[in-house]
Amino acid sequence: MAAIVVVTSTVAVLVGLLRRAWRHPEARARQLLYVVAGVLLLNLYSAQLSGDINENRAFWTALGLAWMVVRNPRLLAGAGEPGPQADVKPHRR
Repeated sequence: MAAIVVVTSTVAVLVGLLRRAWRHPEARARQLLYVVAGVLLLNLYSAQLSGDINENRAFWTALGLAWMVVRNPRLLAGAGEPGPQADVKPHRR
């Protein structure tokens, strides 16, 4: 029963990440969504190969991060904007 819940929630999060990435207008936010999806898949495959999904903390962390990104679209609201370092002009002598 627990395995069904894990598989269902993982598939739901992956579908949500990819759907959000396909629909996001900003390129940087799309890249971040693809990176989060890649980290989740990497940890999922690692958990399957190790055979002990309950003790694999990296997988649960990646699933939690992906879940937060899917459930809170405002987390990526400023992802396409340049950071504060972009406004700094080089020092001239």
